[in-house]
Amino acid sequence: MIGTKLWLFSPGSNNVKLLSTTDTLLSGLDWSGYDLIGPGPANGTTTCTDAAGTTTTTAQATLWTRERGTGRILAYPITRNPAANCSVDLSALADPARGTVIGGGVDPAAYPVVGSVGDLTGDGVPDLYGQDPAGRVTVWPGTADDPAGRPGAVTGFAAPSAP
Repeated sequence: MIGTKLWLFSPGSNNVKLLSTTDTLLSGLDWSGYDLIGPGPANGTTTCTDAAGTTTTTAQATLWTRERGTGRILAYPITRNPAANCSVDLSALADPARGTVIGGGVDPAAYPVVGSVGDLTGDGVPDLYGQDPAGRVTVWPGTADDPAGRPGAVTGFAAPSAP
């Protein structure tokens, strides 16, 4: 994020330069009320068949956010677009308010830092963690109920536990 806008930085981007011609503005809307969380492939798998009939199945990358006003955790799946030769579809990132709620909330005052490094509990499902003001870490194990036939898609979080 630069300012209030969401950007995708090209491979090789670093903190020294601000923007390159290959960096992409994903959303011109205001994302300043959200904490960005990168859980990796947290929305199951996606299968795409392109115009030539080639089918590919990949783990579906996802962006999570914590809405600072409510603490809600929202998911934004990054899919593939069959109409565009199965290219990456980042359209879910256009509007921060249009994410899918996957967690009831992590209070920003109680846990000023939230994040994910993927699967912390070893069950194959990405998890969420929070750090309180004293530096203690709490983990909310991701749950994957698979209601839409997406194995591994995080649909919520179990009760928290300290690692």
